[in-house]
Amino acid sequence: MALIKKRVPTAQRKEQIIRAAMSLIAEQGLAGASMGRIAEIVGISEPAIYRHFESRREILLAVLDGVSMRLIATYNPEGDAVKRIKRTSEAFYNFVMTHPEDARVLLEFVCSSPSEGLRDNVREKMLLIIGMARGLLEEGVRQGALKKNLDVNTKAWEIFSHGFTLNFASLLGFGDYLTKEKAMSIIDSIIVQIKK
Repeated sequence: MALIKKRVPTAQRKEQIIRAAMSLIAEQGLAGASMGRIAEIVGISEPAIYRHFESRREILLAVLDGVSMRLIATYNPEGDAVKRIKRTSEAFYNFVMTHPEDARVLLEFVCSSPSEGLRDNVREKMLLIIGMARGLLEEGVRQGALKKNLDVNTKAWEIFSHGFTLNFASLLGFGDYLTKEKAMSIIDSIIVQIKK
């Protein structure tokens, strides 16, 4: 009697493919995330991947979307602008330091070869995060919690730069050096500069 394989629902199979690609990128870099290797991890044939994704690039962009959304999900909408900056920064630190694989994958995308055609997408995600920081700062100025003459663009980049540094710290295992207290003291010094 032959065994009948139950077909995995499309949404579930797509998620398996994305997770396999993420795992390969974290372990072997972008070059390691070949269609053949992804298919092998998922337990399907390479042609079967094309039922779910048109190309390797589409899979890679789905991985980038996932990492970006997890980072964006650390945003805490509670409280005034100053409290949100602090709470979001703390949540971001906690996430990045406990998920070094996300930092590794993000930096793989940042360093991707131009031939991969991914840099514009990475740039778009980064600008979205910087835009969120800028919007939060603008709101703080409107609320009167932050200085009226605040250069929100420069401070948004400063906050983003701190977050990007945390990705490096996580990837290199610098959690013992750049502790949460030290990371938050950097945010506190930014807040002192911008607070009314």
